[in-house]
Formats: sequence, C-alpha cells, structure tokens
Amino acid sequence: MPKEILLFYTGQTIHIMKKVILFSLLLGISATTCWSQDSKQPKETILENGYYFNGKTFEHFGEIVIKDGKIAAISAHVSEASGNRAPLNGKYVIPGLTDAHMHLSGSPAQPYVYSDPKLNANSVLNCGVTTLIDLFYPEDGCKAIKEETGRSPEDYPTLIMSGPILTAPGGHGTEYGLPTRTITSVAEATRITNEVIAGGVDVIKLVYEADDRKYIPSMNIDEVKAIVVAAHAHHKKVFAHIDLAAQATACAEVGVDVIAHMPADELTDAQLHKIKASGAIIIPTATVLQSLFDGHDAAYMSDSLLWKTANPIYMADFSRSGLPKIAMRGNFADILKNQKYKANIAHCIKAGIPILAGTDAGNYGVFFGYSLHNEIAQYVLAGMTPAQALCTGTENIKLVFPGIKTGKIAVGYDADLVVLDTDPLKDINNTKKINMVLHKGRVVENLIAKLPPIAAVKSVAYDPTVFNIPAPGALPDYINVFTDKKMGGSSELYATARKDASGADCLHITGKIVKKGYMGFGSVGFSMAKTEEMHPTDIDGYTAIEFDVKGNGETYSVLTVSSLVKDYNFHTASFTAPTEWKTVRIPFTDMKQSPYFGKQIALDLKTITDISFGASGKDYLVDMDLKNIHLVR
Repeated sequence: MPKEILLFYTGQTIHIMKKVILFSLLLGISATTCWSQDSKQPKETILENGYYFNGKTFEHFGEIVIKDGKIAAISAHVSEASGNRAPLNGKYVIPGLTDAHMHLSGSPAQPYVYSDPKLNANSVLNCGVTTLIDLFYPEDGCKAIKEETGRSPEDYPTLIMSGPILTAPGGHGTEYGLPTRTITSVAEATRITNEVIAGGVDVIKLVYEADDRKYIPSMNIDEVKAIVVAAHAHHKKVFAHIDLAAQATACAEVGVDVIAHMPADELTDAQLHKIKASGAIIIPTATVLQSLFDGHDAAYMSDSLLWKTANPIYMADFSRSGLPKIAMRGNFADILKNQKYKANIAHCIKAGIPILAGTDAGNYGVFFGYSLHNEIAQYVLAGMTPAQALCTGTENIKLVFPGIKTGKIAVGYDADLVVLDTDPLKDINNTKKINMVLHKGRVVENLIAKLPPIAAVKSVAYDPTVFNIPAPGALPDYINVFTDKKMGGSSELYATARKDASGADCLHITGKIVKKGYMGFGSVGFSMAKTEEMHPTDIDGYTAIEFDVKGNGETYSVLTVSSLVKDYNFHTASFTAPTEWKTVRIPFTDMKQSPYFGKQIALDLKTITDISFGASGKDYLVDMDLKNIHLVR
C-alpha cells in the first residue's frame, strides 16, 4: 500500500462510524430453502433429507441435528423431534470451506481500493468459506478483529491470523507500507518469533527468497530454521512464502510446515521427493498466478456469486467479459518469467504431496471467498478428482491443525456447512451454486448486499452553522473525532472547545500521530448535513473553504468526503498551522486525490457529506486551533 494513501484515511470518521449502526440492522439474503429467520431460534436446528459429503462421496441423510453450533447427530431417518427444521429436498451439503492464504486488508482492484476488512470477511463467508487464514495483517490489529468477528458467526468466518510477515530489511512484505518485522540474524529471528507469538498470533509467516537476492533481499536458511525452532517450541505452525523450487525444498528440509505458492520454475523429481519426505504441505495459490500469467475468462468474471458477494467498490471498473493478465515489469517479471505453476500442481498431485487450497485473495483479480471456487477447480484440471479437490478446501485443514473441528461433517464438529443446489462431484464448478451457508450453526447474513447506495441519497441544502464552534463544553454530535485506533493503530487525537486569547470560540485539537505501516492518522470531521443519516450536501455554489488556524508549525490537511467516493480516496489539500493566527483559504480546485490509491473521479460539490481536518503520515505531536471556519462563494 503506497505511503501516499495515508492522507486519505483521515476523512473516514463519520462515514465509518455511522455505518456501524447500520450494520447492526442489516439482514442477510434469505436462503431459497424453507428456513425460519426467527432471531430467537430454538437451540436445535435440523436439516432434513439431503446428501452430505463424507470426504469421498455423497451419502444420504434424513437429519443433521445442530445444537449449540455443533453437529449433534446425523441420522438416516427423519424423526418427529422439535426444532428449527430446514427441508433440503435432496440438496447437497459440503463442509464449510477454508481459504488457507488470504489478505483481508488487501484489494482485488487496482489501484488499491480500501474496504473495511470485516466487510471482506463477510464476502468470504457468503461464498461458503467459513474459515480463513490471513497471512499478513497489522500485528496490533489481529486481536481486535478476531474478537469482533468472533462475536458474530452469522456475519464473519473463523479467522486464523499470522499478523506480520517475518522478512529481511527491504525484503518482500516491506513494500506495502503495512507494519511487519524484519530480521538480520539468527538471534533476532528467535527473539522476534517469540515476541510475535506472545502477541497472540495463530501461525507464523516468513519470506524466503534467497535465490532471488540479486533482485530482492532475503533471510538466509539459518534464520528460517531459527524461526521454525522457536515457533515449534510454542506449538505454532510456520508458513513460508517462496518463489522458486530450491527455496521450497530448503524450507521443507528445515521443518517449515506449509509452503505458500507453487514455485515458478519446474520442480524436479528429487525436489518433489524431498518435499514429500519432509511432510510439508503446499498451498498452490493457482488463482493469483492465473491472474498474473493468464488472466481470467468471462465465466470467472460473470458468475452471479461474485457480483452478489463482492464489495461494489471493488467491482466498479471490472468487466463481466473477462480479466486480462497483469503486465509485469522489473524484478518480479525477471524472477517469474518462466512460470511452470500448472505443471508443478500436476507434479505435486502425482507425487502425493498434500495440498491445501488457498488463493492469495486481496491481490488483483483474486476476490474474497469467491476465488476459492476457482482455486479448487484448477486442481481438478491438474489431475485431482472432484472429491480430492473438495478435500483441499475442507478436511485437509486438519493436516495443519489436527485438533480443528471444521472441514468435516461429523458429530462433534462445528456446524460449518454449505448447502449446494447441485452435485459438485459431477461438476466441481457446482460449488458456486450455493443455496445456504451456516457458520457455527447460524445462517449467514450478507452485509454487502444490504449496504445502502449512499450516492443515490438526495442532496440536502448546506447549513452554514455546521462549522459553528460551541462555547467550552461538550461538542455537538456533528463534530466527530476519528483515529487509526479503530483499525488497530496507536494514534490519539482530542478535540475540545475553548476560548482563545481574544475571547473567541475555537476548536483545540491535540494528540499524537504514531506511524506504523499504513497506520498513522487522525481527524476531526464536520458532518455537513448535521444529521445521523449522512445525507450528501450540495455546496456547489461555493469555491473554497476558509478558516483561521494557529498551532505548532506542523503541516495538516483538510479533506472533503464525497458520497461518490466508495474507496476512501477523498480529495484533500495541505496547510501549515503557524504559531500565530493566520487565515487560510483553500480553493476546492486545489483538492486532489491520491494518484496511487483508489479510483480517480472528479470532485462533485453536490455530494459532500463531511469536511475533516486531519493529521497523518509520520510520527508527530498534534497541536492546532481552528476558528471562523466557513465556505466562500
């Protein structure tokens, strides 16, 4: 994620905070199956008369009884027991899927388009993926997002998280601006691994690209081994990102548990033998490699499941007719120019190396949840039976986590279930024909489908009093403070009304900005409509915003939030807060979007919902006073 996007987070305050209320009211898509949506559902739920996947084939059942989020019984017959009954009428039930390689803070659109990671997780769940492994997420935010999503199993899947990537200074993982960890010695490898585990991560993710050192820095194999030893001492699994066959083999030989990505160069028989002997598991991520080297056809881009579950802010510039491959340049193109990923998948299948389905969702053209169906289908094309391919996304998760209670339809397992209209063993693409998804026994909700179209709301007249600063005391509801703490950051910002030396009312803004990757922002926003509904406001008759400011000499930003901008790439301009009062006028024509982040659109002054004053992009103290804020014709 480019550093330039930092400015554009500062205006999200009201837009995000008021959506929280809306989310709590949303209902999911009703399944076509007969199902009671009573919020006070009986403790026992009973699926009637269908076929369930037993790991090899589909087996008829009369009832699957679900109690307290678990599968309590599987019976060949239909009983008269009371419960919340769902007649399936011969439909097919598979275990909830697992995507073993995903990045919730990523973006399938380019340039990067921001969406709340929780909304990405909801997309995942509505595609039948009830468990995901996120292999790069801000370390400080892992605990918070797991706790928040864990409270709503009908909204979000189970999250397994690595937190930061362990990599070399300047190595892969450092280029995105996300906070991560860099290692320069064996001792440091051990210490940092222990620290990350103490912070509460579920697995360890490292990068080993030693054979690419002429292109990009990498840890050495001794440092990788030290990470493995430290992680295993805490009973944590280690996932390793690699590019080439020799790197995959070296990681397997020092005890790495899971190899992420198929090597670019073809695996030899000797290398396949070593990897199999090590017991390592491979996540092919065929879908991201397909995006890079082949592109996607109309069948991939036009499927209704994609358009029902993907956040609309990602889909604005995608065509249903297909997706061209990415034009690679520079070092990455040199490293991967002789791509053999399809042959390598076939080789691994033939060699009996265990495969775990993972997509690398959050990269270009790789969609949250939806792309796992394509991933599994690629394994069938490479030589697996449909049943074997289904297992890569279901019960094979136990190869990494033997005690896990998902991925299998059996008594005592979590009721993570996907009801399909047609048989996926006859055509693996039938996994996309989803009738209903249950996560821990709860019918899932589609938050994406119920998001209100903000831009369609009629604009209201501008009320100049929105910039009135009250006498000292509580701030009115239309003035809001927002910082990156909402996303796991450490910045702090405070706004108070006070009198200046002349006795005039002013807004005093203080705090600190703490830069950690893309974290490091805070803002004070004025809701232009003075309402809770975030109506767009028409200020088209005005040419500039003017205000008086004084402060500590730092540079700050003023930002316009528009209902047309769905990816938070709002228009902004900077100003300095001098040590003495100064009047600043910023024409709206001077406000620009980041050229590196999000969709480029013209500023429409008929759609403004918020104007914010923010600070971002570096470590510094905030100390600023504002008064006489008004628009200029």
